[in-house]
This record gives sequence, C-alpha cells and structure tokens, in this order.
Amino acid sequence: MSEIKSDVTWHEGSVSRSERWRQFGLHGCSIWLTGLSGSGKSSLCDAVSVELLKRKVPFSVLDGDNVRHGLSADLSLSESDRRENIRRLGEAALLLADAGLVVLVAAVSPFAVDRDKVRMRHETVGLQFHKCLLMRRHDSSTDSSEDLRRSSGSIGAL
Repeated sequence: MSEIKSDVTWHEGSVSRSERWRQFGLHGCSIWLTGLSGSGKSSLCDAVSVELLKRKVPFSVLDGDNVRHGLSADLSLSESDRRENIRRLGEAALLLADAGLVVLVAAVSPFAVDRDKVRMRHETVGLQFHKCLLMRRHDSSTDSSEDLRRSSGSIGAL
C-alpha cells in the first residue's frame, strides 16, 4: 500500500465503530474470494448474497470485473495496475466492513503479497479478513495446484 503523506491526518469521528455496530446490531468483515478466471468467485458471491439477504445481514459485493467499470476504470491489466486494483478493492472493502457490512470480494488477485497487504490493513484497524481460494474443476488428472501455478506463476502461492 502507498505511504500516507505526513500532512494527512486521520479524522476520528465522535461515534466509534463499536458504538455504531452496537446501535445497529452490525458486525462487518471482508470475505475475499480469489482464484483464476472461471473458478466461480462471482457465482459464489451471488449465492452467498441471496443467503445473507434471507438472514437480513447487511452486505455488499465488490466484484473485480464490475469495479473495473468505475473505481478502477483507469487501470489496465499490467502487473502494476493489477496490484493497484487489488489495493483499491482492499481499501473499498475496508471502508464498507468498517461501516458494518459483510463485504464479499470476488477478484483474481494473483499476488500473495498484495492480498497480505489487504489482510494486514484490515487487521491493523481491527477488522476481520477471510480469504477463500476457489479452484476450477478439471476433467484431467492434473493436480489443480500445479495447474494454478502453471496458469499464473504467482497465484500458486495462495
């Protein structure tokens, strides 16, 4: 994550997160679904969304593809832009989780170091972060983790 400039100060509001969450019965967290394209990240987010809605749990979905239509529309698919996209997704997830929502993130996030930064950022501010790796089914007898490493040299380190 980028460094914060020394002249930028975090403003603490008068109402704490714990007061907000207690008042409204909330408990936010981020659930990060990652895997290769076609592994079912968005489909699983959709299914979990239906269940959360039935249970009246406030949530939001940040789909990596959808975010690229707005928040990350200025980014390409280069390695540096992919890293920036994950940073932006992580910060958006953090803000929504802080507001008390269960945040479902569906994103190809191939670099473990970037996911770790997002996780550490959540932990630093006292928010839960859960990562879930989805793998595609293969008709062949090829080991899926080997296939992941071959398909994207860095995603195998999930």
